[in-house]
Amino acid sequence: MDAQYPFGVYTFTANIGDTAGYDYEVDDYAPSAPDLTGADYSGLQGMNSALPFTFNFNAFTPGGTASSSFTFLTIYDQTTSTTAYSFGFMAPTTTSVVLPANTLTPGDSYSYELDYSNRDIVASLGTADFPPEIAFDVRTDGTFTTAPATTTPEPS
Repeated sequence: MDAQYPFGVYTFTANIGDTAGYDYEVDDYAPSAPDLTGADYSGLQGMNSALPFTFNFNAFTPGGTASSSFTFLTIYDQTTSTTAYSFGFMAPTTTSVVLPANTLTPGDSYSYELDYSNRDIVASLGTADFPPEIAFDVRTDGTFTTAPATTTPEPS
């Protein structure tokens, strides 16, 4: 991405003629990669969706010029191509969240995205009413499949 958008001045023009621009001078990515603990990643593989599941991950230090910083954890259902659950706009100091029981479907395939996002509101070089905002996201993705539904045998 940095190769496609090197440092420099960028200007955008809306279809109503307003312009917004900013001088992109420095990256503001989180200095650490988002990671689940090893036990959590292993625990996701074949997890029992009838029970709550706690995601544990490292906190991150906001970027040096960030106007705001957030952690996002989103779970996508690979079968239905929909968002199964989303924990959004959490403080960068957040290190765990609990997925409620019976949120995911037994025996289904999922992916997750853990995202550390620094957002910089920068001075506009144009005529727009609002200043531009640029986001610097660092993500870690993974996949897992929940355990199949268990059946209770009928008494004989």
